[in-house]
Amino acid sequence: MSNQSWFEKIVYMVIGMAFFVSYYFLMTEFFKVNPFTGGYILLSIYFGLAIIAFPISGKILSDKIDIIGINSKIILPVAYVFAPIIFAFSLKNK
Repeated sequence: MSNQSWFEKIVYMVIGMAFFVSYYFLMTEFFKVNPFTGGYILLSIYFGLAIIAFPISGKILSDKIDIIGINSKIILPVAYVFAPIIFAFSLKNK
């Protein structure tokens, strides 16, 4: 696994923020709930942590899909949603 450049990390962070903004609009416009109140705050905190962990999990999964051959358009949302879990497992396996 090669090191990521700063540019690549920033791109992953911007994509992660775009996913978070789409989560926010989905919650407020479609479900008509405030994602920063009640039990929804736990989900918002999780996705906030996913923004931070997304560059690492995205890199791990992109290295793995090069071997498997899955489309990257499918992997990016999956990497974002499961980013804290993938990050925790990558720290455990080091």
